Amino acid sequence: MAGEQARRWETVLRTIVGMLPAGGVRVLVDGADDGGMTGLVAGWIADEVRATGRDCDRLVGAASMGEDGGVAVTDAASWRADAPAGGWDVVVRLRSRRVRGDDGGRRADVVVDVDDPAWPVIRRVADRLAGDGGWHVRESQAFFGVRAATWDTKFGDDLPAYAAAVREIGLRPGAVVLDAGCGTGRALPALRDAVGPTGRVLGLDVTPEMLAAVRRPARTDARRLRLAAGQPRRPTAPFPGSRDPSGGRGGAAAGVVEDDVVAAVARRPTVTVRLVAPPPAR
Repeated sequence: MAGEQARRWETVLRTIVGMLPAGGVRVLVDGADDGGMTGLVAGWIADEVRATGRDCDRLVGAASMGEDGGVAVTDAASWRADAPAGGWDVVVRLRSRRVRGDDGGRRADVVVDVDDPAWPVIRRVADRLAGDGGWHVRESQAFFGVRAATWDTKFGDDLPAYAAAVREIGLRPGAVVLDAGCGTGRALPALRDAVGPTGRVLGLDVTPEMLAAVRRPARTDARRLRLAAGQPRRPTAPFPGSRDPSGGRGGAAAGVVEDDVVAAVARRPTVTVRLVAPPPAR
Protein backbone atom coordinates (compact mmCIF):
# COMPACT_ATOMS: atom_id res chain seq x y z
CA MET A 1 0.00 0.00 0.00
CA ALA A 2 1.43 3.39 -1.02
CA GLY A 3 2.35 5.89 1.67
CA GLU A 4 -0.61 8.21 1.01
CA GLN A 5 -3.02 5.29 1.02
CA ALA A 6 -1.57 3.95 4.27
CA ARG A 7 -2.00 7.37 5.86
CA ARG A 8 -5.63 7.44 4.70
CA TRP A 9 -6.28 4.15 6.50
CA GLU A 10 -4.45 5.43 9.58
CA THR A 11 -6.68 8.51 9.65
CA VAL A 12 -9.85 6.40 9.36
CA LEU A 13 -8.75 3.97 12.08
CA ARG A 14 -7.68 6.71 14.48
CA THR A 15 -10.95 8.52 13.91
CA ILE A 16 -12.99 5.40 14.67
CA VAL A 17 -10.96 4.55 17.78
CA GLY A 18 -11.21 8.14 18.98
CA MET A 19 -15.00 7.84 18.86
CA LEU A 20 -15.21 4.72 21.04
CA PRO A 21 -16.88 5.38 24.40
CA ALA A 22 -14.92 5.03 27.61
CA GLY A 23 -15.09 1.80 29.60
CA GLY A 24 -16.04 -1.60 28.27
CA VAL A 25 -16.91 -1.49 24.57
CA ARG A 26 -17.89 -4.37 22.27
CA VAL A 27 -17.07 -3.56 18.66
CA LEU A 28 -18.23 -5.53 15.62
CA VAL A 29 -16.92 -4.96 12.09
CA ASP A 30 -19.30 -6.20 9.40
CA GLY A 31 -20.34 -5.54 5.82
CA ALA A 32 -18.27 -5.98 2.66
CA ASP A 33 -15.82 -8.84 3.07
CA ASP A 34 -13.58 -9.06 0.03
CA GLY A 35 -10.78 -11.48 0.83
CA GLY A 36 -11.11 -11.15 4.58
CA MET A 37 -11.38 -7.36 4.73
CA THR A 38 -13.63 -7.25 7.82
CA GLY A 39 -11.16 -9.37 9.74
CA LEU A 40 -8.25 -7.26 8.59
CA VAL A 41 -9.95 -4.03 9.62
CA ALA A 42 -11.01 -5.50 12.97
CA GLY A 43 -7.38 -6.38 13.62
CA TRP A 44 -6.23 -2.88 12.68
CA ILE A 45 -8.82 -1.33 14.99
CA ALA A 46 -7.64 -3.57 17.84
CA ASP A 47 -4.03 -2.54 17.21
CA GLU A 48 -4.97 1.13 17.18
CA VAL A 49 -6.92 0.76 20.44
CA ARG A 50 -3.87 -0.79 22.11
CA ALA A 51 -1.70 2.02 20.75
CA THR A 52 -3.83 4.46 22.76
CA GLY A 53 -3.07 2.52 25.95
CA ARG A 54 -6.47 0.86 26.35
CA ASP A 55 -6.84 -2.87 26.95
CA CYS A 56 -8.21 -4.63 23.89
CA ASP A 57 -9.06 -8.23 22.95
CA ARG A 58 -9.25 -9.29 19.31
CA LEU A 59 -11.90 -12.02 19.36
CA VAL A 60 -12.31 -14.78 16.77
CA GLY A 61 -14.38 -17.94 16.60
CA ALA A 62 -16.46 -18.39 19.74
CA ALA A 63 -13.95 -16.89 22.18
CA SER A 64 -15.47 -15.69 25.42
CA MET A 65 -15.98 -11.98 25.79
CA GLY A 66 -14.43 -10.67 28.96
CA GLU A 67 -16.08 -8.34 31.40
CA ASP A 68 -12.91 -6.51 32.42
CA GLY A 69 -13.96 -3.09 31.15
CA GLY A 70 -11.68 -3.15 28.13
CA VAL A 71 -12.42 -3.08 24.42
CA ALA A 72 -13.35 -6.25 22.54
CA VAL A 73 -13.20 -6.23 18.72
CA THR A 74 -14.43 -8.91 16.36
CA ASP A 75 -15.76 -9.24 12.82
CA ALA A 76 -18.92 -10.81 11.43
CA ALA A 77 -16.99 -13.15 9.14
CA SER A 78 -15.09 -14.88 11.95
CA TRP A 79 -17.36 -14.48 14.98
CA ARG A 80 -19.18 -17.71 15.63
CA ALA A 81 -20.82 -17.06 18.99
CA ASP A 82 -24.13 -15.37 19.68
CA ALA A 83 -24.19 -11.61 19.99
CA PRO A 84 -23.41 -10.44 23.54
CA ALA A 85 -26.25 -9.73 25.90
CA GLY A 86 -27.45 -6.22 25.18
CA GLY A 87 -26.01 -6.30 21.66
CA TRP A 88 -22.92 -4.63 20.24
CA ASP A 89 -21.90 -1.24 21.56
CA VAL A 90 -20.41 -0.08 18.26
CA VAL A 91 -20.99 -1.56 14.81
CA VAL A 92 -18.53 -0.52 12.08
CA ARG A 93 -19.86 -1.28 8.61
CA LEU A 94 -17.64 -1.58 5.55
CA ARG A 95 -19.78 -0.55 2.59
CA SER A 96 -19.06 -1.34 -1.04
CA ARG A 97 -21.12 -1.37 -4.21
CA ARG A 98 -18.86 -4.12 -5.58
CA VAL A 99 -19.00 -6.62 -2.73
CA ARG A 100 -22.05 -7.78 -0.84
CA GLY A 101 -21.71 -8.06 2.89
CA ASP A 102 -23.50 -9.45 5.93
CA ASP A 103 -25.10 -6.92 8.24
CA GLY A 104 -27.34 -9.38 10.07
CA GLY A 105 -30.00 -6.70 10.32
CA ARG A 106 -27.77 -4.65 12.59
CA ARG A 107 -27.82 -0.86 12.56
CA ALA A 108 -24.39 0.59 11.82
CA ASP A 109 -22.85 3.26 14.05
CA VAL A 110 -19.97 4.02 11.68
CA VAL A 111 -20.17 3.46 7.91
CA VAL A 112 -16.91 3.30 5.96
CA ASP A 113 -16.97 3.44 2.16
CA VAL A 114 -14.50 0.86 0.79
CA ASP A 115 -15.44 0.96 -2.89
CA ASP A 116 -11.75 1.66 -3.32
CA PRO A 117 -10.14 -0.47 -0.58
CA ALA A 118 -6.98 1.63 -0.84
CA TRP A 119 -8.89 4.86 -0.14
CA PRO A 120 -11.49 4.33 2.62
CA VAL A 121 -13.76 7.19 3.64
CA ILE A 122 -16.04 7.46 6.67
CA ARG A 123 -19.44 8.42 5.31
CA ARG A 124 -21.73 8.34 8.33
CA VAL A 125 -21.40 8.35 12.13
CA ALA A 126 -24.13 7.94 14.73
CA ASP A 127 -24.86 11.17 16.58
CA ARG A 128 -23.81 9.70 19.91
CA LEU A 129 -20.28 9.12 18.58
CA ALA A 130 -19.90 12.13 16.28
CA GLY A 131 -18.49 14.60 18.81
CA ASP A 132 -18.02 18.09 17.36
CA GLY A 133 -18.35 16.82 13.79
CA GLY A 134 -14.73 17.50 12.89
CA TRP A 135 -14.54 14.04 11.34
CA HIS A 136 -16.99 15.12 8.65
CA VAL A 137 -14.75 17.89 7.33
CA ARG A 138 -11.71 15.60 7.08
CA GLU A 139 -13.63 12.78 5.44
CA SER A 140 -15.43 15.09 3.02
CA GLN A 141 -12.06 16.42 1.91
CA ALA A 142 -10.81 12.86 1.45
CA PHE A 143 -13.89 11.85 -0.53
CA PHE A 144 -14.12 14.85 -2.86
CA GLY A 145 -10.42 15.63 -3.14
CA VAL A 146 -9.56 12.55 -5.20
CA ARG A 147 -12.64 13.08 -7.38
CA ALA A 148 -12.27 16.80 -8.09
CA ALA A 149 -10.30 16.43 -11.33
CA THR A 150 -12.99 14.27 -12.97
CA TRP A 151 -16.09 15.66 -11.23
CA ASP A 152 -17.16 17.85 -14.14
CA THR A 153 -16.60 15.02 -16.59
CA LYS A 154 -18.94 12.82 -14.59
CA PHE A 155 -21.61 15.41 -13.74
CA GLY A 156 -21.10 18.09 -16.39
CA ASP A 157 -24.53 17.49 -17.92
CA ASP A 158 -26.31 19.03 -14.91
CA LEU A 159 -25.33 22.64 -15.74
CA PRO A 160 -28.82 23.41 -17.16
CA ALA A 161 -30.32 22.25 -13.84
CA TYR A 162 -28.13 24.71 -11.95
CA ALA A 163 -29.12 27.53 -14.28
CA ALA A 164 -32.80 26.68 -13.80
CA ALA A 165 -32.43 26.58 -10.01
CA VAL A 166 -30.76 30.00 -10.00
CA ARG A 167 -33.61 31.42 -12.08
CA GLU A 168 -36.13 30.02 -9.59
CA ILE A 169 -34.37 31.72 -6.68
CA GLY A 170 -35.06 35.06 -8.32
CA LEU A 171 -31.87 36.87 -7.35
CA ARG A 172 -31.84 40.61 -7.96
CA PRO A 173 -28.98 42.47 -9.63
CA GLY A 174 -26.52 43.68 -7.03
CA ALA A 175 -27.23 40.84 -4.60
CA VAL A 176 -24.50 39.21 -2.52
CA VAL A 177 -24.68 35.43 -2.85
CA LEU A 178 -22.98 32.57 -1.02
CA ASP A 179 -22.62 29.20 -2.77
CA ALA A 180 -22.08 26.97 0.28
CA GLY A 181 -20.32 23.81 -0.85
CA CYS A 182 -19.57 25.20 -4.30
CA GLY A 183 -17.54 22.15 -5.38
CA THR A 184 -16.05 22.72 -8.84
CA GLY A 185 -18.20 25.82 -9.27
CA ARG A 186 -20.84 24.57 -11.67
CA ALA A 187 -23.42 27.00 -10.25
CA LEU A 188 -21.09 30.02 -10.13
CA PRO A 189 -21.49 31.25 -13.74
CA ALA A 190 -25.28 31.28 -13.42
CA LEU A 191 -25.09 33.03 -10.04
CA ARG A 192 -22.64 35.61 -11.39
CA ASP A 193 -24.90 36.35 -14.33
CA ALA A 194 -27.92 36.67 -12.03
CA VAL A 195 -26.37 39.27 -9.70
CA GLY A 196 -24.88 41.28 -12.55
CA PRO A 197 -21.84 43.57 -12.54
CA THR A 198 -22.79 45.23 -9.24
CA GLY A 199 -23.31 41.96 -7.36
CA ARG A 200 -20.86 39.65 -5.65
CA VAL A 201 -20.60 35.86 -5.44
CA LEU A 202 -18.66 33.94 -2.79
CA GLY A 203 -17.81 30.28 -3.42
CA LEU A 204 -17.17 28.34 -0.22
CA ASP A 205 -15.92 24.74 -0.01
CA VAL A 206 -13.94 22.64 2.46
CA THR A 207 -12.01 20.78 -0.26
CA PRO A 208 -8.99 22.61 -1.72
CA GLU A 209 -8.96 20.41 -4.82
CA MET A 210 -12.52 21.45 -5.62
CA LEU A 211 -11.62 25.13 -5.32
CA ALA A 212 -8.61 24.55 -7.58
CA ALA A 213 -11.00 23.32 -10.25
CA VAL A 214 -13.08 26.51 -9.87
CA ARG A 215 -10.07 28.67 -10.68
CA ARG A 216 -10.29 27.92 -14.38
CA PRO A 217 -10.74 30.89 -16.71
CA ALA A 218 -14.15 29.67 -17.84
CA ARG A 219 -15.43 29.70 -14.25
CA THR A 220 -13.90 32.79 -12.65
CA ASP A 221 -14.35 36.53 -12.87
CA ALA A 222 -12.13 38.31 -10.36
CA ARG A 223 -14.35 41.38 -10.38
CA ARG A 224 -17.40 39.61 -9.03
CA LEU A 225 -16.22 36.30 -7.54
CA ARG A 226 -14.29 35.32 -4.44
CA LEU A 227 -13.39 31.83 -3.21
CA ALA A 228 -12.80 30.69 0.35
CA ALA A 229 -11.71 27.38 1.85
CA GLY A 230 -13.69 26.24 4.88
CA GLN A 231 -17.25 26.22 6.09
CA PRO A 232 -19.50 28.88 7.63
CA ARG A 233 -19.10 29.21 11.39
CA ARG A 234 -22.63 30.61 11.46
CA PRO A 235 -24.54 28.51 8.94
CA THR A 236 -27.05 30.42 6.86
CA ALA A 237 -28.81 27.36 5.46
CA PRO A 238 -31.55 26.64 4.78
CA PHE A 239 -31.47 29.66 2.52
CA PRO A 240 -34.72 31.31 1.52
CA GLY A 241 -35.56 29.79 -1.83
CA SER A 242 -32.54 27.49 -1.76
CA ARG A 243 -32.17 24.75 -4.35
CA ASP A 244 -29.90 21.72 -4.70
CA PRO A 245 -30.08 20.64 -8.35
CA SER A 246 -27.28 18.14 -7.82
CA GLY A 247 -29.62 15.58 -6.28
CA GLY A 248 -27.48 15.31 -3.14
CA ARG A 249 -24.11 14.90 -4.88
CA GLY A 250 -22.60 17.69 -2.82
CA GLY A 251 -23.61 20.50 -5.17
CA ALA A 252 -24.45 24.06 -4.33
CA ALA A 253 -27.28 25.25 -2.16
CA ALA A 254 -27.46 28.85 -3.31
CA GLY A 255 -29.15 31.67 -1.47
CA VAL A 256 -28.92 35.24 -0.27
CA VAL A 257 -26.16 35.70 2.28
CA GLU A 258 -27.36 36.39 5.81
CA ASP A 259 -23.96 36.10 7.54
CA ASP A 260 -22.72 39.70 7.99
CA VAL A 261 -19.03 38.71 7.96
CA VAL A 262 -19.26 36.70 4.74
CA ALA A 263 -21.38 39.40 3.14
CA ALA A 264 -18.81 42.08 4.01
CA VAL A 265 -16.01 40.02 2.49
CA ALA A 266 -18.01 39.44 -0.67
CA ARG A 267 -18.72 43.16 -1.02
CA ARG A 268 -15.05 44.11 -0.70
CA PRO A 269 -13.16 42.46 -3.55
CA THR A 270 -9.86 43.94 -2.35
CA VAL A 271 -10.09 41.93 0.88
CA THR A 272 -9.04 38.28 0.86
CA VAL A 273 -10.12 36.15 3.83
CA ARG A 274 -9.60 32.45 4.37
CA LEU A 275 -12.47 30.94 6.31
CA VAL A 276 -11.20 28.01 8.34
CA ALA A 277 -13.24 25.03 9.51
CA PRO A 278 -13.31 24.28 13.26
CA PRO A 279 -10.28 22.26 14.41
CA PRO A 280 -10.71 18.48 14.26
CA ALA A 281 -11.59 16.60 17.43
CA ARG A 282 -8.66 14.88 19.14
